[in-house]
Amino acid sequence: MVEEETPQENFKQYELNYFLPLNLSGEEISDFPNKFNNFLTEIQGKIENIGKLKIQRFAFLIKNHSRGYWGEIKFSADPAKISELEKRLKLEEEILRFSIEAVPPIKQGAELLAKKPKIKTKKPTLPEIKSETKKEKVKLEEIDKKLEEIIGNI
Repeated sequence: MVEEETPQENFKQYELNYFLPLNLSGEEISDFPNKFNNFLTEIQGKIENIGKLKIQRFAFLIKNHSRGYWGEIKFSADPAKISELEKRLKLEEEILRFSIEAVPPIKQGAELLAKKPKIKTKKPTLPEIKSETKKEKVKLEEIDKKLEEIIGNI
């Protein structure tokens, strides 16, 4: 029976993050992406991008290692076959730890604008400032008269 090829339309983007021990030889380290590519071709996946390896200090010991090489590989594969890939990676002794995460698809500009919620902002209402009623200026002569009346009543 011949297996039918999985259409690439069903493929999802994934990211593999992995740790390799520092005691591996340079050849073994550089050979890991090729080995992973072989696993992917078995499940009809495809590597999109291979990140550079970085030396990373672990927060805790992983299989008696405190430091190791950290790398990431972005790939696309059929979601139904990811469990197969995980099983294969678990059998690899050179991998200290790994995780495979689905990468959400990148939305195009029109989709982002269409789904963006519109936020209405309310302008703060300021309390009304009561303007003081302008009083008429009192003349000095009137003040003098009132003072004389007050003093005269005493």
